[in-house]
Amino acid sequence: MSLSFFIEPLDVLYLRGNKLFGEPGSYGESLIPPWPSVAAGAIRSALLVQRGYNLSDYAEGRVTDDAELGAPAKPGTFALAEFQLARRLQNGTVERLFPLPADLSVVRTEDNGTKVRQISPEAPANELQSSSSTMHLAVLPETTRGKPETGYWLPESQWESYLRGESVDSEHLVHSHELWAIDERVGVGLDPATRRAADGQLFTVQAIAMHKMGAVNPTRDLLRVSPGSTRNKCQMSGCCGLVATAVVRGHPEPNRPGRNRITRQSRVEPGPESS
Repeated sequence: MSLSFFIEPLDVLYLRGNKLFGEPGSYGESLIPPWPSVAAGAIRSALLVQRGYNLSDYAEGRVTDDAELGAPAKPGTFALAEFQLARRLQNGTVERLFPLPADLSVVRTEDNGTKVRQISPEAPANELQSSSSTMHLAVLPETTRGKPETGYWLPESQWESYLRGESVDSEHLVHSHELWAIDERVGVGLDPATRRAADGQLFTVQAIAMHKMGAVNPTRDLLRVSPGSTRNKCQMSGCCGLVATAVVRGHPEPNRPGRNRITRQSRVEPGPESS
């Protein structure tokens, strides 16, 4: 059995990366999307509360009769099968968002528009020698020069078109500034002995403010984790969040376009082995 969750942040999120943090003047960068362990812990905690377990008893290992959630020292069959950025549209459906594949490049055109260009395998000229292990080289064809753009995401429909080998329309790409904003916040370390600000412990940390669709500022409240199919209708208007699918009872994850096949079949032929 699999459970799909749309994690809707109603307040800013502090999604720390894996860089060291704590020295005076540190700058804590956030990671979007965060590590899957963030969703795994949140969903497991939500399921514990939903099933009526005492969290303190679970943390101390006194809950041992749940084969799915297991115990801290002996995990159960619960596993995270999917975790990525998503947005809830105004009609209530949840649409997954995928990072731009490595063989696609978005460039800014002369008329200030955007265009998607795709790397294609090309055979080099006979006079050109290369140490490449394939007969073809990855080439980004350009008839006119353009400035590379970053921060774009593929909606689920465009991701499926990409997997089918179809072209990706730049008009349907979603930029990160439409999904979230960086909210920098300054803090200071506290001295527990004197209960005052510690000397030289000023720091800055990034908070992620997810946008409500069609609005500049995010709604602010508590973090809510709502179980249900990612295709089910939700209660509020569109917003940006994270979608996760958890698999329990040892059943395989459901088959969905773009999950089991994360890259298209390679069209680059292997070259002759070197002697």
